[in-house]
Amino acid sequence: MTKLIPGTYNPTTGQITPSTSMARAIERAMNDEVPLGAGEDPRGRRRLAVAIATGVIDHLKAKEKAFVVNVRDSGGTPIERTVRIDV
Repeated sequence: MTKLIPGTYNPTTGQITPSTSMARAIERAMNDEVPLGAGEDPRGRRRLAVAIATGVIDHLKAKEKAFVVNVRDSGGTPIERTVRIDV
């Protein structure tokens, strides 16, 4: 099962790990939409990406009961299922 991983910022290396984290995906999207300026240090943006990812995942986990999936059985009767957010 795949888990949601916010990611962490390593101040020694200046990198976000792991590469499969939400923070890395946010950093890539920010870089695509708003490239770094000449001479701009990426570390602040990386810390922002980690903060956003952590907040989003924490919120999803806290509100996981808000996610409901209706699945129809073979008779067409909807069966309500809850969703679990794995972090």
